[in-house]
Amino acid sequence: MITGLPAYQPPVVESVYFYCRVHYRVFVGIEDYQARFAEKEAQEMGATFIDARITPFYECECGQVLDFAPEGFLTVQ
Repeated sequence: MITGLPAYQPPVVESVYFYCRVHYRVFVGIEDYQARFAEKEAQEMGATFIDARITPFYECECGQVLDFAPEGFLTVQ
């Protein structure tokens, strides 16, 4: 018997693939230990690590600006 759904928790790390085929691993959490783990994971994957707490906007290698601010949560604007 299902009594209810667990509380939704958004992911703290997201993979973002941009049009120019660059792979970003974006940390959107709040804990420092999670950020260090996410950065290590990005290095292992060969992805560019972005900490959205520090860098909410990032210019891609191809010249496009990526917006990782909470208002546009992981959307390319």
